[in-house]
Amino acid sequence: MDEMKKQIEEMMKKDYRTFVKALVSVETGEEDPALLSEMVEKYMKSEDWMLIDPRFYYYKDPEMAWKEGWEWD
Repeated sequence: MDEMKKQIEEMMKKDYRTFVKALVSVETGEEDPALLSEMVEKYMKSEDWMLIDPRFYYYKDPEMAWKEGWEWD
């Protein structure tokens, strides 16, 4: 895991926008460059969009998850 994490961090440092665009493409299956650019720009300008689902953070803090109304399967 450490080597892969290091590679991801290097990609993020090299070109964060392209990294995000590639990640969004992989996760959504979207291939249209114009649409991906639009999606990434909205993400970059937004203060409430997160690349990582908030439940990952709440998983670390079950009390916060409970306060937010999240339930775990």
